Amino acid sequence: MNLLMCREWKAIITWTQYPQHQLKRRQHGNVLTTIPTKFNEKQGGSCCEPIMTWKDDISAEEERCMEELKRRTLNDLTPALLEDETLFYRFSKARDFHVDAAEAMLKKHIIWREQYKVDRILTDLNPSEVMVKYVPFYFVGYDKEGNPVLYVDFGNADIKGIFNSENKVEISNYCIYTLQSLMERCRSQTQKLGKPVTTTCFMFNFENLTFANATNKKMLEQALYIAHMFQDNYPERIKSIYFINSKSLSSFSVLTH
Repeated sequence: MNLLMCREWKAIITWTQYPQHQLKRRQHGNVLTTIPTKFNEKQGGSCCEPIMTWKDDISAEEERCMEELKRRTLNDLTPALLEDETLFYRFSKARDFHVDAAEAMLKKHIIWREQYKVDRILTDLNPSEVMVKYVPFYFVGYDKEGNPVLYVDFGNADIKGIFNSENKVEISNYCIYTLQSLMERCRSQTQKLGKPVTTTCFMFNFENLTFANATNKKMLEQALYIAHMFQDNYPERIKSIYFINSKSLSSFSVLTH
């Protein structure tokens, strides 16, 4: 499977080479990471194009699918899911508004949320020091439409050290924790801006990526697992994905095959 061509991702990945003057160093615990200066925690950047909200273009047939999905699953939803007004739209669209397929997907999602205790993960999970200091996830601000931007300094990460210190479940939990934090930021932005903010931007920096890290078996298995998990449980949550300093990827064909 082509890891970079997941159904929701393939149309929105952009490859960008940032000049050094547009990057700055940030201290994160004991780790220095490189982040784009285009983003600011208070002011938006300018690399993401405006998009329509989910309410702007729904046909009568699509609305009927959403209502039917709601009728079939309403009694199974937790209070946290009931607060998500995009829920039935996102899962319907992810299955091209085929209600049976959308129902199956949503019910699997409900089971997954219970398995990982997603509704309580932001309050109950206490990430380890290794996770907080060395997993290279950084919230760097909002784009010009107010969408959260997550920066992943993948090329400079200590991949071997992370996987020697933490297991698959702990890493998966921290990924979910990070994603749920982004969802909370979307909700806060929706209230603050008075318009729906339902998607996020992701930026992956591959500067200094080594062949050893790019071909680390545990990392590849975990990345594929997280990609599937995201696709199955966070449909219609991606606004854009940017790969920066990605020249080294052309030498590591293992990442795209």
